[in-house]
Amino acid sequence: MIFEMLLLFGQVPVVDLNELPKDRREAIEDFHHEDVMLPAVCSSPELQRLQGETYRLAKVNGQQAWDVARTMFCGTSKDSKRYLGQHMPHKVTYLSLIVGEVVNVGDELVARSSVEMLQGRAWETDLRRESEKLVFEYTIDGLCRGSFALRYVQQSWLLVQVSEGCI
Repeated sequence: MIFEMLLLFGQVPVVDLNELPKDRREAIEDFHHEDVMLPAVCSSPELQRLQGETYRLAKVNGQQAWDVARTMFCGTSKDSKRYLGQHMPHKVTYLSLIVGEVVNVGDELVARSSVEMLQGRAWETDLRRESEKLVFEYTIDGLCRGSFALRYVQQSWLLVQVSEGCI
């Protein structure tokens, strides 16, 4: 959000990342947090780590669970959006909260078309199993965390929940 505001007011130079060499592109896409360079979720090592955890925790049809998660994290195209839509119910639970405050905590059903892919803008990823769900958590920026949950329903992994919370 802060980056978008700076961009809006012309304080941040716009760079087409595709025009940069791969090593420079990855450095820019990585995230500085507390003086540590964190790899973006769509960097090769991070993808490999998450893929292995997904297979281990999914227990059934791990490849499909991974395909849905990878699309949510890294997808950018209309085909990716279409694929993700095929792996969601018509309505998805959206949880919103402000971390550290009890106010503005919300839980609502939203149309699957309103769920946005992260397009590689996620860091500090984590994965856990909560009964029937795989829950992927991530940092959006230095102040916000997000998550999405997959549930295995009728032999298919569906993205059933998205949440965001900021300090």
